[in-house]
Amino acid sequence: MKLIVPILLLFIAFSCSEENPVQQTIVVESRWIEIINESDTISFESLDGLKVISLKRGTEIQNGQSIPKPGAGLYDFKITNDKISLRWYLSSNSAFNDYYFNKSDDELQIENFYDEGASGIINTFRRTE
Repeated sequence: MKLIVPILLLFIAFSCSEENPVQQTIVVESRWIEIINESDTISFESLDGLKVISLKRGTEIQNGQSIPKPGAGLYDFKITNDKISLRWYLSSNSAFNDYYFNKSDDELQIENFYDEGASGIINTFRRTE
C-alpha cells in the first residue's frame, strides 16, 4: 500500500502537466507573395474583428471566362508551433486541416494547401508590405 501512494502521486503530477504550444505571431494586414511564380498572394486580414487569410491567385480561362484559380478565397486559421490549421470558408467541410508553417521577418514558408495533389510541397512567400 505504501508503494501505491507515491506511484499514484507521480502519475497525477505527470498527467496534469500540459505542454504549451508556441504561438507564432503574424501581423494582421500583412501581405505575402509567392517567390517563384509571383501569382499567389496570401494576406492576413481582419474582417469585423475576425482574423482571416485571403488567398488571391492568378486567373485561368474556363469556358471563355477568366476566373480565379481553384483555392482562392478566405480561410479561417490557427497557428501553433510549426503548423497552421486552415478551414476554407467556401468548402462544405467544416474541419480544420493542418499544414507546415514557418515565419521569419520577411519570409513565410507554408505547405501548399490550395493546389490539388500538392500536399507536402513547401511554398515560400516574401513580405510585400
